[in-house]
Amino acid sequence: MMQDSEQLKNLLLTQRMDFRYTGDDLRFSGKTALDIAVMTYVDAINLLLKGPSKDEKIMKRALYLAIKHNSPEAIKLLIADGAQVRSGLYKAVQLRQDETIQALIDNGYGVDLLGAAIGCCCEGVIKKISDVVDVRSTNKNGQTALLLAAEHERFDLIKLLLGRSSDVEAVDNKGRTALNIAAYA
Repeated sequence: MMQDSEQLKNLLLTQRMDFRYTGDDLRFSGKTALDIAVMTYVDAINLLLKGPSKDEKIMKRALYLAIKHNSPEAIKLLIADGAQVRSGLYKAVQLRQDETIQALIDNGYGVDLLGAAIGCCCEGVIKKISDVVDVRSTNKNGQTALLLAAEHERFDLIKLLLGRSSDVEAVDNKGRTALNIAAYA
């Protein structure tokens, strides 16, 4: 770790987020200030988010790193500050990190995570997410878990979701029901 937290604070406040660390700590060699912040200090993320070069690309990268490093506190902080989650969902599912998955579910991304898990064929994660997600909630496309299961032809999951009071008449933003989707699959 850097020898002095005040040194890190000054680095983060005075440098751009894409500044690369060149000190003696090999764990941070070549890492950006943002990488270091996500890897080590949630408080440092707060400093970076107030910095001069905060933008959507930086936020996306920070969230990806928070997911990669299994930092639920950083995930919550970044989502609260407007980070777009979609790019990190597959990484969260692939890494199967319970705390990260729970942080994303707690912040309203359960249906999206379920879609990512279905797409990755991660059976254990599918089961875990489907156990805690509100089966009637929707993603930004208006899709419920049932609609996603139908889209991916996952009849085992459809059966499971129907047993959990899924709305069979739910319609996505394109006006399709699970039955419409299944009929054209």
